[in-house]
Amino acid sequence: NDASIGPFCNIAEGVTIGGGTRLGVGVSCKSAVKIGKNCEINEYVTIEKALIDDDVSIGQHTVIGKAGFGFETNEEHILKIPHLGRVIIGRKSSIGANCCIDRGTLQDTRIEELVMIDNQVHISHNVQIGRKTIILAQVGIAGSAVVKENCIIGGQSGIADHVEIAAGTVILSHSGVTKTISIA
Repeated sequence: NDASIGPFCNIAEGVTIGGGTRLGVGVSCKSAVKIGKNCEINEYVTIEKALIDDDVSIGQHTVIGKAGFGFETNEEHILKIPHLGRVIIGRKSSIGANCCIDRGTLQDTRIEELVMIDNQVHISHNVQIGRKTIILAQVGIAGSAVVKENCIIGGQSGIADHVEIAAGTVILSHSGVTKTISIA
């Protein structure tokens, strides 16, 4: 009853919005969206196929839960792979403005609790981000990568698909990670 829905919002049937949550101007929530309590969803955010826990903030113009970039090719065709998963965002996480978090193909894309994501970050399908990880501006994380808890990823870094980053890893700005980082 105490949720606040701004003007020009588009809320699909079946969407759940928790008490104390505020949606800014022009927010779009497609079906299969659940937003927890005391969240701050800023202007012109688009959300679909997502579960967002309590106390999450999302910056302007961010897109959460759209299909990722996945294709299969043969000699004659390029076929888009369906993305049937969701995006799950843990409590007290913060996502900056102009970010894109793709839903998973068959499994979910998962952002654990207390994850801080700066502006203009792209997180691809099936990515797993561990709790208390900090991701700075303009980072790109490719599909099915796993970033364990308490990592820091410097600005304008890129992480290749299917790699795993060990807990507590610090990736410096402008880095390219193409192989798994493990701690012996």
